[in-house]
Amino acid sequence: MAETEVDLVDEILETATERGEFLVTTELVTLIERHDPAVIESNEFGVSEDRLISYVEALRSGAELLSVEDVKDALAEETVHSDTWVGEEKLYVTGENHVSVYPRDWHEALAGEDDVVRFVEYIVAAVDDSQEAFPGGGQGAGIPEETLINVVTTLGPLTWEEAKREIERLRDEDVFSEKADQHPEARVALDGVDHN
Repeated sequence: MAETEVDLVDEILETATERGEFLVTTELVTLIERHDPAVIESNEFGVSEDRLISYVEALRSGAELLSVEDVKDALAEETVHSDTWVGEEKLYVTGENHVSVYPRDWHEALAGEDDVVRFVEYIVAAVDDSQEAFPGGGQGAGIPEETLINVVTTLGPLTWEEAKREIERLRDEDVFSEKADQHPEARVALDGVDHN
């Protein structure tokens, strides 16, 4: 059965509706990738464009939300054909008529992974210069914590709370270093490893 023939997930529609006029296409794609069993259990990486449009059509109940035209514009303007990371706020082509907020290589390496250390190792190696690749967050190398949690919860099975707890546990055990700047979105880096 094609994923477009499967019911849409109410939780995704409710969360998207709560975002209202602030909802953007990349955020909706993230919600679908993270919470839609039809997408999670699919043999394809990312969200089919048809499934994405189905969600947008279900949202159009009078509120000022994304329109189908908005999504088509985003697909035309924000989509990149790159298997590797080129930045946030992009839609990566992950297969025929499929997009994701993460590149195909990340899906191939990390789909279903529940080891947060593995995410950090892979992503830092894949992006070469983590400070340039992820401009937000605190000073130094590594991955901004919120960015890491988003990747872990989108590609892996952990919830937001589980991923956050695991990062804190790994910091407490000195697996991850904590920078002295105490930025609210501190970067996550492996202790004793040069990530530059």
